[in-house]
Amino acid sequence: MATPPGSDKGREQQRGLELDGQQTSAAVPARLAVDPVALRDFLADAGVPGYSRATTATAAVLPDIRKFSTGQSNPTYLVDGALVLRSQPPSKPPSPSAAPAEASPSSAHRLDREFAVLQALHKSGFPAPKPIAFCADRAVLGGQFYVMEFVRGRILKKGPEIGDAFTPRERRLLYESVVELLVKLHEIDWRAVGLHDYGQCGDMYGRQLVSLTAVSEKQEAVSPLVPRLPNREKTAHELRHRMPDDAVSLIHGDWKWDNFLIHPTEPRVVAVLDWELSTIGHPISDLAYFCGTTFYPPFFPSVRDDITSMPGFRESGIPSSDKVVDMYCRLSGRPHPREDWHFHMAFYYWKSAIISQGIGARFHAGRASSPLAQTYADMAPVIDAEAASQVAQLVAQQTRADGGGGGGVLPVVVGPNLQLRDDYTHSARGEPQNFNESVYCNFHTADGRLGGFVRIGNRVHEGYAEVTVAAFDAESAESDGAAYFYFGRLPIASNNGWACTVPDDPAAAAGEAGIARFSVVRPMRRVRVEFRGVLSRLKKPWLLRDPARLFREQRGEVEKARADIRIEFVGCGPVYGHAAAATAAGAKGGRGDPAAPGDNFARNHFEQHGAVDAAASFFKVYPIASGKRSEKTIVVDGNGLRDHSWGPRYWQAISSYRWITCNLGSAAGFVLALVGGLDPVMTFHLGPCDVVFLNQCAVATRYCDETERAAPPGAPTFAGLDRPRPLSSSSSSAPAAWQRHCELVVTAGGGDGDPAGVHVVVSGEVLGFLPMRNRRNGEVTCLGEGFTRYTVVSAKGLRGVSAGMVGYGFSEYLDQLGGAGPKI
Repeated sequence: MATPPGSDKGREQQRGLELDGQQTSAAVPARLAVDPVALRDFLADAGVPGYSRATTATAAVLPDIRKFSTGQSNPTYLVDGALVLRSQPPSKPPSPSAAPAEASPSSAHRLDREFAVLQALHKSGFPAPKPIAFCADRAVLGGQFYVMEFVRGRILKKGPEIGDAFTPRERRLLYESVVELLVKLHEIDWRAVGLHDYGQCGDMYGRQLVSLTAVSEKQEAVSPLVPRLPNREKTAHELRHRMPDDAVSLIHGDWKWDNFLIHPTEPRVVAVLDWELSTIGHPISDLAYFCGTTFYPPFFPSVRDDITSMPGFRESGIPSSDKVVDMYCRLSGRPHPREDWHFHMAFYYWKSAIISQGIGARFHAGRASSPLAQTYADMAPVIDAEAASQVAQLVAQQTRADGGGGGGVLPVVVGPNLQLRDDYTHSARGEPQNFNESVYCNFHTADGRLGGFVRIGNRVHEGYAEVTVAAFDAESAESDGAAYFYFGRLPIASNNGWACTVPDDPAAAAGEAGIARFSVVRPMRRVRVEFRGVLSRLKKPWLLRDPARLFREQRGEVEKARADIRIEFVGCGPVYGHAAAATAAGAKGGRGDPAAPGDNFARNHFEQHGAVDAAASFFKVYPIASGKRSEKTIVVDGNGLRDHSWGPRYWQAISSYRWITCNLGSAAGFVLALVGGLDPVMTFHLGPCDVVFLNQCAVATRYCDETERAAPPGAPTFAGLDRPRPLSSSSSSAPAAWQRHCELVVTAGGGDGDPAGVHVVVSGEVLGFLPMRNRRNGEVTCLGEGFTRYTVVSAKGLRGVSAGMVGYGFSEYLDQLGGAGPKI
């Protein structure tokens, strides 16, 4: 039976067993002293074995509290040789000379976050100390604190070094252990272990370039003696323009040797400590941090030597930085970051310079306790110079790669208040119940054989995301007009990114749960859309008009198929749209008010035409009944359009719309929006930089009834589904019943700045159609989704657009079939 930590025997067992790096001292400075009675009572109330409150009959033994001798930003103590107490530093009124960013210890030392991540790590099986109890009541010990188990091990301040007691094999195994654990950390599904709001999903580098610049400015304001960073602004500017592909995982933030506990006798890591800088961020930042603190110029010769230049390095068993990176990439399956390595290292040095500057700010404010504070502060400009050197190498590398262009070109953004950061999710705090953040991406092959779209709409206040997938294998001989379809309301816990687990279909054979995910790879340049799950292959897509009947009574018309879809979308035109001003976004007004429908649909919105990267995009599907032997893989090599909106939204807020999207290859494309009673607008993109807005627009549509669906014998696959009907020239008239639109003609002109010189006519033939609906509070909204082939009939004043050009896209028709609420 284990000895309780609070017993006398437990204390004696642990006494004298401290290893390197875990030395403690009973002499605790008065300002850091812990009230043993308050701690004992807290542990007793938390149910920790071996602790009890004092009673009138007995006097409970007070815990033995010893402070660890190593320096942490949050005081850390060994309790009875078996527990570790980690607390916030004692609070004190902010000094007038203190940097504002550091004025509040309670905000700078979030131990609730540390405890939360330890709980998640323990749940996932990652080696970290087991969390035991957390206390948010500052009256107990003067601040937040938590208690975790004590893990016995060695802390190697500098890692295994040449000339120490380790053999070459042991050094190699230690490095392998560190890298294997880093890969394991980055593979944790942070949403699944309860960290859905632990940090913002994506854009870690972009956000920190802004926030740390502000921190540095505040630090400089402390005193004229605080070291300046002459390259800070230029380095940040270049880094903003040269971002690597984004990636997201749980990261440690301080991945270095003195945060690893090494087994007492074996060459392996048994626990990782100090999680105060952990967040959701770019995984390569951890790798760069480890390499930076281990291999690159140390700047502090008095602290450690550059091991790569020491005699005996080759025989030491210590891998080089390149080999560490190779090992990480091999184990994780991530691509080698060689093209962006100078970026990651430049950011590491840039951030380290600001941290060193912060030590100088504390030193000159009289609040630094380390005797090395002045030395670290003096090195800030030297580290700043190394960041600039890394950026120079990054610029040179990119210049060679693109033939002299030098890279660093940001996407063109057209529209008020839009920023690169808007490509990520936004905070839903303070937003109304119907807050929705939706991403949509349509795609097609170059020959129009396949067309489809994926839409993920987060409705976080309602606890779910609406996921829709539709695809038409329009010109495949075996398709016979069939369509693939999925819709689900999938649980989400936050509006932090777009990622949902797609449950396996109960009607299908057992299989793994899938995923619906949208990832920003490079803001407003490149995004990735993924779906893995079970689709319904509808032999007669128009039957989806009554989904309950179709899936319950007409199951013979539905075939289940597993799908694996990945679309790598690369912007080939400007981003255009609008976002509410910051003041408006924070206002309380009538947002979400049913009486203000205009505030309930597209308060913030942008679109972008793009190309689909054929090397990384595919549409795989196979009927479950036949298994993978009949798998069909289509390489998606055409174009598409993506759309992102956020704010209050009900589909019932508008009376009708016609949303028509077309790509004429990568050089041109348009979106036409006819929304209720609002002024129509067509946005035409011409090349990577230009857009033209046309505001004299109309759509003529030919509709077809459901009763006219059956194709006569021998008729072409799709043409036979539609019997011609006279065109209606009204752009706002809806069919008397829910009908398929099968042909349309778009006319537009009146470009801004040249109203008489621009004119275009485009005809459209609907190749595949799905009727969808949305119901809320008794109102029914009908959505007709048509995969459409477009032909330019005539064009004037649009560079590169001429009669006869053929393109593909979607025509989305929305009409209301019930309800009397106010509409746009």
